[in-house]
Amino acid sequence: MIYTNEDLQEHVLALQNTFALIGDMHGYSEQNLISIRHAAVESKGKYNADWKDDPEEKLAFDFYFCVEMGSVLEETGDLSDKRRLRLYRMATMNRDVVEIWKMDPYWDARAFLNRDQLKEKVWLPKWRKRRSK
Repeated sequence: MIYTNEDLQEHVLALQNTFALIGDMHGYSEQNLISIRHAAVESKGKYNADWKDDPEEKLAFDFYFCVEMGSVLEETGDLSDKRRLRLYRMATMNRDVVEIWKMDPYWDARAFLNRDQLKEKVWLPKWRKRRSK
């Protein structure tokens, strides 16, 4: 299936809402998640968070990234390849997101990838790409 920019916007919003739902299940509101992310950035910096030790911070950073990508999409109308791939990985590697998205077949993480990325199968590990040729 070919996905449009409108599909991309819907899926970014859906991923953002999914992280908000996961946060709500753990007792965090959207404002709490944003506050946690800002506190982590002030204390450790934007790129020095240790997400394995603090799943709360990971959730907050993932939620905030989706918020940022939503505003980037509104301003520019598209996302870079790296941002699209990060969204794809967030939607496919987070167990909670995968379980929630399985409930409705409309939500497909491949909507985050552009045509070139889909053709090149950039999400696959290199050894799988070589074997499939």
